[in-house]
Amino acid sequence: MKDTRLLSSPPAEPVFGHLRLFTRAPLEFLDTCAREQGDIVRLRFLHRTVYLLNHPRDVEQVLIADHRKSDKTSQAGVIGLTFGRGVFTSRGAAWRQQRRALAPAWSRGAVRRLSAGIVEETTSVMSGWRDGITIELCREMSRLSLRIIGRSLFGFPCDAELRAIKSAGEIVFERFRQEFPVYQSPVYLLPHWIPVAPNVRLRRAIHELRRLCQDLLTRARERRADDRDAPDSMLGSIVASAHAEVPGESIDQLVTLLLTGQDTVAAALAWTGWFLASQPEVRTRLEDEARNVGDRLEPDRLPWARCVVLESLRLRPPAWGMNRQFTDETVLASGLRLHRGAVVAASQWVIHRDARFFADPLSFRPERWMDGSLDRLPAGTYFPFGAGPRMCLGRHFALQELVLILATLARRFRLNLMAPVDAAPRLSITMHPRGPIPVQLESLDQRVRWYRAPTPATMAERFDALRWARGGGSDA
Repeated sequence: MKDTRLLSSPPAEPVFGHLRLFTRAPLEFLDTCAREQGDIVRLRFLHRTVYLLNHPRDVEQVLIADHRKSDKTSQAGVIGLTFGRGVFTSRGAAWRQQRRALAPAWSRGAVRRLSAGIVEETTSVMSGWRDGITIELCREMSRLSLRIIGRSLFGFPCDAELRAIKSAGEIVFERFRQEFPVYQSPVYLLPHWIPVAPNVRLRRAIHELRRLCQDLLTRARERRADDRDAPDSMLGSIVASAHAEVPGESIDQLVTLLLTGQDTVAAALAWTGWFLASQPEVRTRLEDEARNVGDRLEPDRLPWARCVVLESLRLRPPAWGMNRQFTDETVLASGLRLHRGAVVAASQWVIHRDARFFADPLSFRPERWMDGSLDRLPAGTYFPFGAGPRMCLGRHFALQELVLILATLARRFRLNLMAPVDAAPRLSITMHPRGPIPVQLESLDQRVRWYRAPTPATMAERFDALRWARGGGSDA
């Protein structure tokens, strides 16, 4: 058995250990650890020791084979305040009960019924687009993903409420960034109930989130449209998963599914759109496939679109890291013995880019998935939605949504970068592009090509476009 004290570990600072090194550039630090220290790296964050797992065999053992010996680490702070006792934060028996109740509505067969709604919402958003105009990709994909998750859950127009939920959610995610992985200001060290300005803003946002979700849940149950309160519907599963003796648990679930479902897909769409705008050959093949399948857009008939999504999730996984805390002593396949209470972590960002498992790992190559390679990979090699019993509940819905959105877009518009964009990652609960990604729309529908919005002509317009491309933002 390996002694944990003899594990490789990068040089650490007194007191802080590796905390400040990780904080300065998290992804680069993790990459360096994997490249220079090996498959298991011992790290120290203040007083807490964390074992970083960089080999799929150990990840697979922790998440699948020995999943009963570990659980998610405690979700306190902003995450706990926001998601309460929802399925994202629950542990143990409470989580298992929630998962069983929610699972039927999120199965592959159940989400197939939502395909038409995904295509309709995408088409509706595109109806406001015109040939030659410039859109900010992250903003538009966020707006689209919010409309789709809202329609899938409720089945009635609620755009105003969803926009308010998105605004409140942005306050929560920004606060999480201010506290992760260390507090960016001493004020964030104060307990959340102390009424300093950042805490007041956070608690108001959470209160607004819960009020809006309660209103939507009440409206949906009153309407009972399309039997949406049935246990096999998304909304019905939320109600069924809540413990009667736990007040507000249905709201916890709704907040969890709305925020995490929307945020993850929005990030994946932004990254995929950026890849496509940068890869003309990949984009042209997607356009051909979307055009040739005819009127029936179904995920099974769009293999290239699926490969594009899988490759985007490999290189830019919105869920970029995970951790587990052992509730029982265990021995990893590598021979390392871990005691009860030990914490391990693994990063999709690192393992998805390991040259031992992926040829030319830093290149965007969707064709690597065309021969069924995904089915032959060990579970811990490619896990954008996690693995094992706690694998993302909405993975089937997310993959279907991403494939159908890409195909629907590819039938009508081509995304062209206004200027080269180095979309560096910004880390929070999920991984988003750090700055805006302005793209110019090129219509592929010959019936509307006669109209073309004016391109930036004046010096001021050109300056704005350049500032946008360089991350300066826009007032729009």
